[in-house]
Amino acid sequence: MTDHITDTNDPTHDLIPTVVELTAQVEGLTQHVITLDATVAELVPQTKTAAQAPAEWAWFPPPESTERPPATLALWVEFYNATYVTTTSSSGDDHNRAIPGCWLHHPGLAAEIATLAASWRASFVGPGADPVGAQNWHDRWRPGFAERLRAWAPCSSDQHLVDLRLPRPRASLHRQCAWSSLMRLGQ
Repeated sequence: MTDHITDTNDPTHDLIPTVVELTAQVEGLTQHVITLDATVAELVPQTKTAAQAPAEWAWFPPPESTERPPATLALWVEFYNATYVTTTSSSGDDHNRAIPGCWLHHPGLAAEIATLAASWRASFVGPGADPVGAQNWHDRWRPGFAERLRAWAPCSSDQHLVDLRLPRPRASLHRQCAWSSLMRLGQ
């Protein structure tokens, strides 16, 4: 093999310095890729953890976020009722009213709960969480929701009142499937 390399009559002889240089470059790039891979491996778990980590002002652990939005919303309703509703105030206090268990049967209420939960999560969970947003949520979004809660669902904890609105317009198949999934969770 050495004879082949030193054979000046070989037509590939002039390529030897180029091949040696390219081999060195590939080895250097391989080391660089290994270093980058290790750096990414270190950062990715931190990013995933930070995305779900509660902010320092989140007094209670946030509800879990699942791959299924309806399940996440149901967990958030439980969290809301356990965190923001007390049993010590008068029953006429709309700001202290629990989200009724039949919330899935009230489409407008379910839609408002979805945005309320999303705004809560944006203010209390992840790297974008913001204490000003959290205070705005307590000062503006929750009280507004609490005031509308009785209008959305005049039900009590032990009696569901049928929603007498007109039937919902026909939605896309995707929305129908999502609604059916939510309804199954609430039964």
